[in-house]
Amino acid sequence: MKKSVFVFLLTLPLVALSGTSGDFPIEVIDGDDGSGQAFGSLTSARYSDNDIELIGCGIFNPPGARLGFCQARTANDDYRLCTTTDPVLMSTLSVLSSSSYINFRWDANGECTNIGISTQSSYLPENNDATKSVKKKKKKKKDKDD
Repeated sequence: MKKSVFVFLLTLPLVALSGTSGDFPIEVIDGDDGSGQAFGSLTSARYSDNDIELIGCGIFNPPGARLGFCQARTANDDYRLCTTTDPVLMSTLSVLSSSSYINFRWDANGECTNIGISTQSSYLPENNDATKSVKKKKKKKKDKDD
């Protein structure tokens, strides 16, 4: 056991430095009882080759209330929305960023039961203008240093 943990720990820096990126399109899975889950990354939805995909969460603050929500639409136009007044679930939304991956679940009443958010460099798109700009700067710096 100790040997496998040590080998795993040795590979962590290699993974972190590899510049991994991926496509995490929006997916919706419906349960037989009306519950379900949706997941995907904001950047994959934003830079998809269609104008339909979306995923996101937010908080409404109408007078006398506070309501959290998450929504997702797949490339096939499957749309789902859940809402919550649970302060713990709403506090999760504070870590959302433009490179977040979202996974949310709902019950048969459309109430959010779980909201998971992960923010990692691999969720950034590989070929957008910002990424290209950063890569050009790194290449110029490397060429200059050589």
